[in-house]
Amino acid sequence: TWRRLSGGRVFATWRRRRVGTTRGLRSSSERSAATMADEVAPEERNRHVVHVGGKEVYAWEQTVDDVNVYVRAPGRCRAKELDVELRKDGIRLALRGNTPYLDHRWSEPIRTSESCWTLEDGVITLALAKRERGKTWKRLLVGQEEFDPVQENEERKRLMLERFQKENPGFDFSGAELTGCCPDASQFMGGVASGT
Repeated sequence: TWRRLSGGRVFATWRRRRVGTTRGLRSSSERSAATMADEVAPEERNRHVVHVGGKEVYAWEQTVDDVNVYVRAPGRCRAKELDVELRKDGIRLALRGNTPYLDHRWSEPIRTSESCWTLEDGVITLALAKRERGKTWKRLLVGQEEFDPVQENEERKRLMLERFQKENPGFDFSGAELTGCCPDASQFMGGVASGT
C-alpha cells in the first residue's frame, strides 16, 4: 500500500501496518488493539454517504479529532497515478493529467501536517485532522447540504460521548444517552483537552 503525506512525500507500508503523521510513525504493535480497531475498521453506521445523480461520490465520517473520507478509485489505478492535494481549506483529487474529480473547499479547516491519504483495495481514504478538535462538522464540503437540526444534534451527542470516553477512560459510556439539545464538544466546559 502506498501512502502520500500532505507534504508530498510518499512511503510504502507492508504487512506490519504503520500509522501516524509526518512527525512520527509508530508501528501497530506500539498502539493499543482497541485504538487500531477503531481506526482501521470504523463503524459504518456513522458514515454520511453523498450521492450525485444516483451515484455515490464519497462517504465521510467524523470523530472528535478527525474526519475520514472514502472515495472509490477509478478502475485499477495506482497511487502514483493520483494527484491529491490536501490544503487547510480544501481538496483537489484527480487522476494525473485529467480534470479533478473533487476540487472543493472544506466546510471547516484542517491541519495539513497531520493529515494524509491512502489507496487500499480500490478505495482512496483521506484521513483529515480537524483544526478545532471536538467541533461538529455539519457538512464535509462547502456547497454540500448541511445536516438538519435533528441530525446535527445526534452527531453532537455521539461526539460528546466519544469525548467523555476519551477524557474518562476508566468509565464505560457505551450505554449512555444524552437527552435534549447537546452543546458542541469543542465548546462544552472549556473545550477538548489537548492531552486526550
